[in-house]
Amino acid sequence: MLRIAPNTRPTVPELDGFAAWKHYLWFFYDAVGCVASLHERFGKMVILRERIPFRRSVRQCIFVSGAEYSRQVLSDPETFNSGGVIIRGPKGSALNKMRRGLITVNGHKHRDQRKMMSPLFMPKAVREYYPAMVETVRKELDDWQPGTTLDVFSRACRMALLMSVKSLLPGEDSTAALRLAEATNELLDRSFSAGVLMFPLNVIGTPYYRLLKRAERLQEQALKLIDSRPRHPQDAVLMLDRLVSYQLSNSHEISREDLAGQLVTMFAATHETTPKAIAWTMFLLAQHPNILAELHDELRAHCGDEPPSYEDLINLPLLNAVTKETLRILPPAPLVVRRVRGSAMLGPLEVSPGDYVVVNHFGTHRDPEVFADPDQFRPERWFDATPDNFEYLPFGAGPRTCIAKTMGLVTINLIVAMATQRFRLSVAPHSRIDRSHLITMAPKFGMPMRVKRHNGRFEATPITGNVCRMVDLTRSDATTRQMILRMPERTVPTRKKVAA
Repeated sequence: MLRIAPNTRPTVPELDGFAAWKHYLWFFYDAVGCVASLHERFGKMVILRERIPFRRSVRQCIFVSGAEYSRQVLSDPETFNSGGVIIRGPKGSALNKMRRGLITVNGHKHRDQRKMMSPLFMPKAVREYYPAMVETVRKELDDWQPGTTLDVFSRACRMALLMSVKSLLPGEDSTAALRLAEATNELLDRSFSAGVLMFPLNVIGTPYYRLLKRAERLQEQALKLIDSRPRHPQDAVLMLDRLVSYQLSNSHEISREDLAGQLVTMFAATHETTPKAIAWTMFLLAQHPNILAELHDELRAHCGDEPPSYEDLINLPLLNAVTKETLRILPPAPLVVRRVRGSAMLGPLEVSPGDYVVVNHFGTHRDPEVFADPDQFRPERWFDATPDNFEYLPFGAGPRTCIAKTMGLVTINLIVAMATQRFRLSVAPHSRIDRSHLITMAPKFGMPMRVKRHNGRFEATPITGNVCRMVDLTRSDATTRQMILRMPERTVPTRKKVAA
């Protein structure tokens, strides 16, 4: 049933009954497809009403997109609370405690944890991690053999995870951190298994019971790693030592269990975001061969065969434009969900405690008034585009903006740059590239790509899958060369001609 929501302006459509439940099911099956359809049919706001069984009350789920609504929701975290990336366990359980990281907590807990974590991801700190990040990528790329086909997505997951581990605790001690990171990712994957979601019963033998036990072991690993560090190091250089030192000095604000949850959240975030951005970037470049040729040209002109320096990554205009455009058109975080804590007005609509708001970044990034030809991969738009923080939201916006934004961008740019320098990657012909969305948007069946040596030829390959409905891939002859030539002289690299 489609009708106009009562007590609001008559421009807010509302779905109720079977129509609402159909979209709820669609959302859990394919969240991106659902929000994209709602945005296309109903515009920037639509309401789904949910009648709660055995109660007279009705709960609303409001889907919104566009800068105006994004600004209102994301700027007010006290009213619109964040949720969790791991399924909520029984109160007091290890699973429940493990989800209390920076992404999930609200109020003063969030402010305290953000205060603890922010210095670790400032540009100055990321610069310190950079040599270890370069060496990690170099070693991983040494295993890529020309003439083979590999899953770039799984390889990107491994590289991003190793970078995170080396930054947290480099050297021989990183083995324990790597085990913790791998256990975190396994817990995350199992949290969204059908058995856990459909039958959350704490009974011996059930998937949910096994998940709770796995969370207990994970908590033990995290606490053991924390307790292995010096209590008050004279010079806390390592990321983990800085965290431990901060927690000991502020134990009234942050407990050991909070710190353990923060480690789990950090590894979960690494697993969920950066590798997917890398895989989508490699895909879009491969399907736009002229742009890939120009990027290879830029890297060769600036860096030759050496890995880019930290300064290079900041000052390579096309590389940065490619990354920004990928995060716009195929954002790893295409939406966020917020729960309403208190009564408030959201645009023309009154929302109540217990309501949910789904903020659709995917639709916001396709606003034709902000981004011309929004379904096309056009990196050149970023040579002069200046959207505000609520028109372009790959890292969120407002007080809960991702604190690891700098490290995420550096990781994406570094892996894409070094892989492009060494290899000519193309998607395996006739691969099915579909999206999958649990927490973030990933290639459902991986990203199979052929590894080849550079020979000056860059070609797109035929593919299938619903990604073809997300991106207009008919523009395979796209080029940014003319836009680059019009850029200010100080930002134009010395370019050499590359056959396309």
